[in-house]
Amino acid sequence: MPDSAAVTQAEAATDRADPRSLAVQEDPSTLFAGRGSLSARVERGKAARRKVPRAKLAECKIDNRDPIALLDASNVGRVTELIPIRYGRMVGSPFAFYRGAAPLMAHDLSKLPHSGVVVQLGGEAHLANFGLFASPERRLLFGPNDFDETLPGPFDWDVRRLATSFVIAARERGFALRDQRAIVRRLCETFRERIAEFSRMDTLDIWYYQFKATSMLAIADSMPERRKEQVVIDKARQQSSRSVMTHATELVNGKLRIKDVPPLVYHIPLESPHDQKQYDAMVRRFFADYRLTLPDDRRALFDRYELVDVAIRVVGVGSVGTRCYEALFMADGQCPLFLQLKEARASALEGYLPPSRYPNHGQRVVNGQRLL
Repeated sequence: MPDSAAVTQAEAATDRADPRSLAVQEDPSTLFAGRGSLSARVERGKAARRKVPRAKLAECKIDNRDPIALLDASNVGRVTELIPIRYGRMVGSPFAFYRGAAPLMAHDLSKLPHSGVVVQLGGEAHLANFGLFASPERRLLFGPNDFDETLPGPFDWDVRRLATSFVIAARERGFALRDQRAIVRRLCETFRERIAEFSRMDTLDIWYYQFKATSMLAIADSMPERRKEQVVIDKARQQSSRSVMTHATELVNGKLRIKDVPPLVYHIPLESPHDQKQYDAMVRRFFADYRLTLPDDRRALFDRYELVDVAIRVVGVGSVGTRCYEALFMADGQCPLFLQLKEARASALEGYLPPSRYPNHGQRVVNGQRLL
């Protein structure tokens, strides 16, 4: 059971409690009271387990579900012309369908028994949403890299989503049933063991814990596996705005522009110079507003760059149809910076959990990522 220093026990947890009853109440009088001793937190975890035994979490009975209706409902507000691309990517394979079917996942999880132990969920914890990325200090880390669906909810929802993704991927690759079971068992055992380790660690050590790329190499099962991982790490280290510029830009009438690759990357067609001028002014106002949200040190860095071009970019599977742009900036005429602008919609989980406490979904995603 996860350490209660990192989670909040919801008192209303029952066998099949409505997940929407899991709102976390913050009592100002106990704000600095801590979460009690380790033994007390362990006892609260055991109490939650008595309410919902682990065997209950193995149940999977889902009735009266219309998957097409759920998917169609999730298309409301998307760019209509891009919806066929979303479905086209989803039908590519069972795993691609799973990636794009977060609304189905949210519906199904809401119908099942849950732990009642609330954490900040990633919300999209399938294996393809984990990878290598650079920290602000440019250390190469491994972890989740998609936070569109993040929301507080029962911790087991992320574990189920992740475990199921391993099953689907293993089936696609033709793994034997015993190997599929062994993979998922190892995944869940590792989760349990790591949570137990974290529960005994110093609070600040947990807060600053990072899983570095070098840690991946240290736990590799064999030398061939270590070599494969080293290749992936080396490739990730080479990724930068400069490397992207070599294949994603072109000169048009002597000006650097993002290369059109329709229907996946394209510029908004504008009918007149007046429309172009209005569009350019809107984009610049947007970035001026964005600049004001930056801390002083990052604002000083951002001010070194000049906006060069903006284009629409179709990304992911579940995100296809949401408004997503990529912007190219240049410093000193030769130092590129690519920024992605992505529309933040309501989490697929919000129909089944208490709604986000943030006034807009961009704030929900950013703060959810920081909490995770």
